[in-house]
Amino acid sequence: MALAKLSQIRKTEQGYIFTATFTDEFASNEEYTVTYHTDEDGAGLWVEYQEHVSNDPETGLAQYATGLRQILGATQFDLTVSDKRGTVLAYLLADDLGFESFLTSEGRSASKAAAKEYAKHQGI
Repeated sequence: MALAKLSQIRKTEQGYIFTATFTDEFASNEEYTVTYHTDEDGAGLWVEYQEHVSNDPETGLAQYATGLRQILGATQFDLTVSDKRGTVLAYLLADDLGFESFLTSEGRSASKAAAKEYAKHQGI
């Protein structure tokens, strides 16, 4: 299971940036920071991943690649989030990374609308 907690959402000139920390229970609870950039409509522009496992470039990169594959390629993809904002982020990430089987077109539209609405209420 991958646990995700949304840590930041902010407005940019291009759209919004959501930042979340994933704890990968498949790989000894290693943590990854995911930053998801969207346009004004909540559609994905790009995703950044940073691993917080090791400062050793060789082992850190290997651990990161393995952990990320385990998170994103798990047969039982179970993303538990702590709040509604995290759920929106999870939908946006899943949509951007090609997990069509987890999302309907209605779900994608709803998540993007919810992200915009949340940002509006936060004044960003």
